[in-house]
Amino acid sequence: MKKTPQKPANINKIQKNRKVIWKIMAVLFILILGVLIYYVAKDEGGVEKDRQRFKSVEAKLSVLASSIEAKLGKPDAAESRNSCGRANLKSSKGPLTCSISHEYAYIVTNIDEADALASSVEEIMRNQGNKFMVIKPLKKSFKQIPGNISVPEIDSDYVASEEDMRCGLTYDYVPVGAFFGNLIADSSKENISISIGCGGAAKAEHYPMRD
Repeated sequence: MKKTPQKPANINKIQKNRKVIWKIMAVLFILILGVLIYYVAKDEGGVEKDRQRFKSVEAKLSVLASSIEAKLGKPDAAESRNSCGRANLKSSKGPLTCSISHEYAYIVTNIDEADALASSVEEIMRNQGNKFMVIKPLKKSFKQIPGNISVPEIDSDYVASEEDMRCGLTYDYVPVGAFFGNLIADSSKENISISIGCGGAAKAEHYPMRD
């Protein structure tokens, strides 16, 4: 009767070591995969939370816009834009920021009426409960701007409270024929252009990139 040949002890040891190494590698792979999944999920959760932050500000500005229209009447012209961009648009480098903006134009009869409309919008903004916090209140009127400024501008700054996002209101009194990029309803008449916007750093392109 033939005897079964015995494997050398050192071969058995090598095979056992290989099994141990494979087990260790499998455990390490699972651990690394788990860490990667955790950070991917965490990053996706952060992006979604950030997106909801901008959506919340959108809703606040929508309520503000409705309040302005209820107080001042329907604007003679209006534009809205949500966009994202980087400091260097050509190379797409720099920190990403996104913004929500609304611009309205009302035809006015004189600079006093323009001042009155600006004051009304400021009052509406301050009456938005805890939605916005004043950083810099409106201090000037259009009539305090030097006469050599063709399009007098005044402004105020706010923060969207819960989202900690910087916001601002800019008012431009646009005399007849003095159009310089402002939204106006009728260039043959005096206008007040009101720009409302909020913006801040973003984790993703929540809106289309600016050209």
